[in-house]
Amino acid sequence: MSKPIPSADEIRSALAFDVQRLRSAATRLEQVDAALLRLRQDLEHRTNVLTGEGTHQERPELGGDGTVAVRYAQALATAQLAKKAKLGEILGKVGVGQLALIASMAVSRWVGALHRVAHQAHPDYVLKGHIDAGRLAHRMLATLRPRDKLKSGCGQLASAVVAAELVHADNLPFVKEQIVEGLIRGRSARGIHTDADVIAAVSRALRAAASLLESMAETAEPAVRALTTQAERVEASVAEALDKARGGAS
Repeated sequence: MSKPIPSADEIRSALAFDVQRLRSAATRLEQVDAALLRLRQDLEHRTNVLTGEGTHQERPELGGDGTVAVRYAQALATAQLAKKAKLGEILGKVGVGQLALIASMAVSRWVGALHRVAHQAHPDYVLKGHIDAGRLAHRMLATLRPRDKLKSGCGQLASAVVAAELVHADNLPFVKEQIVEGLIRGRSARGIHTDADVIAAVSRALRAAASLLESMAETAEPAVRALTTQAERVEASVAEALDKARGGAS
């Protein structure tokens, strides 16, 4: 007698720890990205303010007390700093490859999108679209991390089991169907012999995704703090540098 197919709830239970780790890692990286966005917006706003002060009709022109020159220099330095306040810029400087960055952002933003659909029920096709997006992220991860030996054909289950923890309760029956369907699809993957093999392959995929996001966040967080400190000092640093330059020229 053949062994019965595990239920969606049994599969979810087996993968619960890995799903939670991925969710935490995705949230952490999204927080880094959000902090950079806020910093960039603040710097861009400050650039506009400084530029406006430098061109104000009542300000003395160049050759007066030097206010205009200082404001323009501060605006330029602030604008240049704003361009650095991007995850790609920060990670690129420490040797993170473009594919790794794309894959990590695809995973974290996919999890973020699932969080946003949790507040209300959606048609099945909307949920299917999110699950398919997760499958694409799984495929990218398999390409990026061949040493993890991720299995082609297991992306649907990996995606659906994450979605099940985030979607609205009214959408859960459909997602559970996708979980069971994903398990059946995963049986066709090379090197897979049992349902336990499928679940183990999905566990590896979820852990690989979480590990990638964790490493990105660990790399980016100190750089964000350093950039924030630099942003707090940029105007004063420019003013001091110009003051020293004028003192040396006099």
